[in-house]
Amino acid sequence: MCFSAPASFIAGSALLATGVTTRNNAKRKDQLLFASMPLLFGIQQIFDGIAWTSAAAPALHTIAAYGFAFFAYVLWPVYVPLAVVRMEKNRDRRALLRIFLILGGVASVSAFANMLSGPVIAEQVNRCIVYTLPHPYPWFMLVLYLFATCGSLMSSSDRFVRTFGLAVLISSGVAALFYTQLFASVWCFFAAVLSGAIYWHEKRVR
Repeated sequence: MCFSAPASFIAGSALLATGVTTRNNAKRKDQLLFASMPLLFGIQQIFDGIAWTSAAAPALHTIAAYGFAFFAYVLWPVYVPLAVVRMEKNRDRRALLRIFLILGGVASVSAFANMLSGPVIAEQVNRCIVYTLPHPYPWFMLVLYLFATCGSLMSSSDRFVRTFGLAVLISSGVAALFYTQLFASVWCFFAAVLSGAIYWHEKRVR
């Protein structure tokens, strides 16, 4: 969690355990990517906890900052639409989802190049960790990011996936409205918590 080191480690550990179970509960191979999301969010939150506690160890702190930023800016805009595409059975929806995947790829490659151009900085601001890329994240890339992640989820033919996508979109609005400077880390926390619902979904389906 972005609000304290213990919270980050507790949330991360809980999501890791939940994620392993959720992945094991997946009925089909095409569900594995989606079912693995809580596990990946758990790893991301562990990186956040390390960023909180490693200020005295610059090398470890840098690894944690880059690790969190990789998940937040590079992985999710590609992973989420890919996971939804893998599950989708409707041909027309799959065509639309591939467009979201391309948009996510553009956002991901842009963010990765940004990260490689200079240091990613993690610092405490207002009792939260702020992750700063070498160059400001453009607003149009954020739009692509939202289309790739929330748009792909909400375009699924699966009702749970659409509901999950709507919840993630609403959480992004809350983070932007109340935590503008801390948007990335706070939204990732909200999405991580929401990903826990995937466990109950996979358990119910199974």
